[in-house]
Amino acid sequence: MLRKKIKFNVENEVVKAVLYMRYSSLNQNEQSIEGQRHACQAYCKANNYVIIDEYIDRALSGTSDNRPNFQRMIKDSAKGYFDKVIVYKVDRFGRDRYDIATYKRKLKQNGVKLEYAEERIPEGPEGIMLEAMLEGMSEYYSADLSQKIKRGVRESALKFKMLSHPPFGYEKDKNGCYKLNEATAPLAREIFDKYINGVPSSKIVESLNARGIKTTKGTDFETRTIPKIISNPRYAGIYVFKNGEMWVENAIPAIVTKEEYERGLKMLETNKHKNHSTKVKIPFLLTDKLYCGICGDKMTGDSGTGRHGGKHYYYTCVSRKTRKGCIKKSIRRNEIEEFVTELTVRCALKSTTIKQIADTIMEIQEKGINTSVLDSLKLQLKEVNTAIKNIIDVLQQGIIMDSVKERLMELEEKQRKLKAGIQIEQNRLNNPKYDKQSVMNWLASFKEGDTKNKKFQNAIIDVFINKIFLYEDEINIVYNYTNDNSLKISLDDVKKIIKNSEILEDSELSGVRIERLNWSVGDSNP
Repeated sequence: MLRKKIKFNVENEVVKAVLYMRYSSLNQNEQSIEGQRHACQAYCKANNYVIIDEYIDRALSGTSDNRPNFQRMIKDSAKGYFDKVIVYKVDRFGRDRYDIATYKRKLKQNGVKLEYAEERIPEGPEGIMLEAMLEGMSEYYSADLSQKIKRGVRESALKFKMLSHPPFGYEKDKNGCYKLNEATAPLAREIFDKYINGVPSSKIVESLNARGIKTTKGTDFETRTIPKIISNPRYAGIYVFKNGEMWVENAIPAIVTKEEYERGLKMLETNKHKNHSTKVKIPFLLTDKLYCGICGDKMTGDSGTGRHGGKHYYYTCVSRKTRKGCIKKSIRRNEIEEFVTELTVRCALKSTTIKQIADTIMEIQEKGINTSVLDSLKLQLKEVNTAIKNIIDVLQQGIIMDSVKERLMELEEKQRKLKAGIQIEQNRLNNPKYDKQSVMNWLASFKEGDTKNKKFQNAIIDVFINKIFLYEDEINIVYNYTNDNSLKISLDDVKKIIKNSEILEDSELSGVRIERLNWSVGDSNP
């Protein structure tokens, strides 16, 4: 539980921080958490942050946001309990750029800042680029690692081994294969029986939690857990690998018959249509980045119903929404998001620009070698060593007291932790840095994306776009890299780029580092 009752001296403006730590199941264990904790504690100590809580996800991959304590941390960020989230490195927060961008935005909206203990990221637009590169490299590493272990996983699948967390009702046998759990298999059977006989998921969950029954991860059951169990073919004895690429019946112990499993699927489909009216949250990718060029206020996501009953989504100036007199018309969400992505890919990501961005990131990387944490840890260790020496001098004089012994033990434990923290920090400073060509390759990879795909649009907007000022007949895009030069293109050039897919040659941009693009866009209002 979050320690909400801690009282702070308001006059000192205490910065309250929480730590988020995670390890996946591949060659990692509790020692990984300890290493992350030491580094994060040292970082907080150096920055005078007060740690009020920790959130830890064990044996859970960062490629998914389906991490219980991660989600709990995001929810708690809206309650105003803490100011900072500290993680060891970018890849501990997540390995999917889309998820990272989504949850960073949520933290920002809740007034919480995300910081990394092992990766120093400067303030300003250059820092945004460096952070985005680290996120992209993290995702690349995850994909590359997945390819490397793919063969071994397939070999295990051919032996029908359990490759993930055991489903409720099962456990691993000594060979790593599926085995019925004597205590929970009957309960899994009970869940199926109730569901296919019309008992609502909420009632099933209420009954399980009332008896103190936990999931295999040790958490309470939730309503959404029941459909996951009912739709899992393993309960019918079917071994599934890679979303159905491998599907073998009678390969593992069954808890229900195939007929009962199919009945459950039909019930799920029926209930799905009953709940079809569930509200879907629509993402507005330009939130906090799109501004009205007329009054300077933010443009935020909005929606409306057309004359034929269809739902429309668009961005509207806040001053216009609150009837403060701004005359700026709204613009359709899909139009502006695709438009900005298309222009960025076709005009801003030229080879000369990519080289210049890579040069900037290399400069930041060199400047980012900050030894302040290491210096702080060494100073603390020096003080602890002196205190230990003084106590030993007292003991050698024959003055033996229980309180002195206890103090010596406390200091020796602190000494051990400080030495571990110093080793971690020294390892960080000795870590290999990204080379320029890797950075350029990563930046160039954005040129191959589908500009109509929402995930790709989100990646482009999150990495490259700093601010956008939208006028009635012009759009100014400010990117996350700066220079005194700017590039102006006429409406005719825009039409060539978008409609005829003509790309400006590098020779036309030779020597120009783009900070702002000025476009005439005409009337794109709904």
